[in-house]
Amino acid sequence: MEREIAQTHTEAFILFLKTEKQVADNTCRSYASDLRGFINFWNQYDLQKDKTTSFKEITRHFRASLSAQKQTASTTARKISCLNSFNRFLVKKGVMQEHMLQRPTVNLKNPVVISSQELSFLLDGIPNTTLPTATPFRDKSILELLYATGMRCSELSTLKLADISLETRSIVLRGKRRKPRTVFFGAKPAEQIQAYCTHERPKAKIAQEILFLNHRGQPLTTRSIQRVCTMFSAFLHNKKILTPQILRHSFAMHLLEQGTSLETVQELLGHITRISTERYIR
Repeated sequence: MEREIAQTHTEAFILFLKTEKQVADNTCRSYASDLRGFINFWNQYDLQKDKTTSFKEITRHFRASLSAQKQTASTTARKISCLNSFNRFLVKKGVMQEHMLQRPTVNLKNPVVISSQELSFLLDGIPNTTLPTATPFRDKSILELLYATGMRCSELSTLKLADISLETRSIVLRGKRRKPRTVFFGAKPAEQIQAYCTHERPKAKIAQEILFLNHRGQPLTTRSIQRVCTMFSAFLHNKKILTPQILRHSFAMHLLEQGTSLETVQELLGHITRISTERYIR
């Protein structure tokens, strides 16, 4: 039965994504959740109808159920992409016939950014003694790097000491699909990082240690980095929200406004496709 085949291959599929395709952890978690939802839907459907449904038929019903639930286009597109990837995996294993679903068109929203003046205020206009944190150098380093490099929050949380050079002011990042890229930063972020390592961070034993640590000496999670950004947003007027993603958007928009080519911004952001970067010029 195709349902049992699908159930027994779900864990192998997620492992395949992590190890061979080197898909980002967040995507793997989303796909694992999407697959669980799909398998549960399949089990419930067969139970209610008292029948055995094929993969081709159940994906058609599942697609209809997403429409009935009024799922957003982006959520539906992700779930359809998950099922299509899963189907290709099963086809390569020789246990399923190919059946691809058509993804809905997703219109990307205009990116939310904050002005360069607001960023300058956050980076230069707030004394360390004013910040409600025991680690002002660390938290300012986080803000500086997110804006100076446009890196993803997940990339910052896994940044190792060995990945960063204060001499050349450069960082080697391994983003989606673990494809390496080099980004650069200025003197101010370098000074903040040096101050953090000197005054707040425990002395490193090996270069493979994570750069940003919490008060227990453990790597900061992406949620903790988001909370750091939330702390800084309290200093903005009009109750503006600050997130790592908004800093990434601001980095890209400000570069394009300064005349940087779209191709260069795409490379710095680590975008695989050009269309992901073109949203900033719409």
